[in-house]
Amino acid sequence: MGKGNVDHSKLPVGKIKAVHVTDSRSPRHVVTAVTVVKKQGLDVEEQLMLGNLPKGDRLAQTHGECPVCFNSLASAQTCVFTTDEKRTCQHIFHQDCAENLLTSNCPLCEKAFRSITPLPRPEENAGRWFNMVDYDGNGKLTKEEVVNIFSAQLDIDAGKLRETLSNLWARWDMDGDGVITVEEMLKPKKGLLDFVLNARGLDKKSYGDPPKLNDTESFFAFWDEDGSGELEKEEVVRAIVKTYRLDFIDLGRVVAVRSVVDAVWDIFDQDKSGGVSRDEFTRRDGLGDSLAAQLNYLG
Repeated sequence: MGKGNVDHSKLPVGKIKAVHVTDSRSPRHVVTAVTVVKKQGLDVEEQLMLGNLPKGDRLAQTHGECPVCFNSLASAQTCVFTTDEKRTCQHIFHQDCAENLLTSNCPLCEKAFRSITPLPRPEENAGRWFNMVDYDGNGKLTKEEVVNIFSAQLDIDAGKLRETLSNLWARWDMDGDGVITVEEMLKPKKGLLDFVLNARGLDKKSYGDPPKLNDTESFFAFWDEDGSGELEKEEVVRAIVKTYRLDFIDLGRVVAVRSVVDAVWDIFDQDKSGGVSRDEFTRRDGLGDSLAAQLNYLG
């Protein structure tokens, strides 16, 4: 059995509690099952929930975070999905999160895989690292591929790196073909890898001490990072994970948060736009109040 498969018989038995969410505009209740995590690991229901991810990783990729737990990819061992030692898709996860997926298909793009393969770090084994991140095996990486892989493995800000490379790309892409070869990447002291590993001023944004959910106005304003006046579902999940510092080790709570948000979302996103407005989030008995009531165990 590959790492992408889970033997149900070996999983610890967890407890289930029902979370009741009241729709303030009608007498009905929405009920979702949320698994209470045990310290020994995740139970079958939690594993199943981990397979229910949004089909797309724009938000996680923008911030260099794991699509499952929303913590920095650089904070733990990362991995890719492979078949016969070849990557099956371009997505990157924390290895611990990936091993808790009850599926042999990438939860983002649904491509099948047979193995979960740890991604080597560039400063430790540069040649093998390049071969692993070179998804199509053509010996070249585009600028966006470079940004995504470095922001996934190094504690740097993807936006700052993208801006820096846009200004300096020609230093390595001397023939102007828009890609970096393995030689241009790994050249001692002058290659792109050496530059990124020694670059300064690329630190990730510190979120400090974000406002809690019980202050819905401040919470919404803080996490509406693009100023759109709306929060999408994954933005709300990520905001809660970041606000309450749900470490990737506490994966059960991340799963529970995602389940609660899923359960109440359609009540407030009635136009099915995929986002909730400031008013829908901050009004009395709005989404913010509902989530604060259901997630009060977070403290």
